[in-house]
Amino acid sequence: MRNNVILLFLLFTVSIFSEIKTELFSYQILTNENGEIERVSAEEGSPGDVLEYVFNIQNDSKEVIYNLNPIIPIPEGTTIIKESLVPKNKFKASLNGRDFLEFPIIQDGLEIPISNYRAVMWDIPQLSNEKEIELKLQVKINSRN
Repeated sequence: MRNNVILLFLLFTVSIFSEIKTELFSYQILTNENGEIERVSAEEGSPGDVLEYVFNIQNDSKEVIYNLNPIIPIPEGTTIIKESLVPKNKFKASLNGRDFLEFPIIQDGLEIPISNYRAVMWDIPQLSNEKEIELKLQVKINSRN
């Protein structure tokens, strides 16, 4: 009986999470000779390069999903381009990847430099059934000192 309960729990857990699909993509942003923006797979980068992270979340269930807080980590050695955040009005930032505060982060009356941010978390109150949302942000690779 105990094994059946555990198996039922595992099946139930898998079915809940299988209704939300997530994908995280990274691209390098390039400008071609015509001045048009191109996105290419970001396998390597150099100081000054701009990388874009795109996080797709899809609700394949028949139910509305509430209170999603997706996070995109910010790699060490990069700085967020704050104008690139999408959606623009539903996010918080973190200096350590765990504790999230209103953007911009103010400590002791001073604004913390954006180069110190290590993650961004969005507050998505709900994701309707059979809908998806796309979150984006860009970072610039810092110069080496």
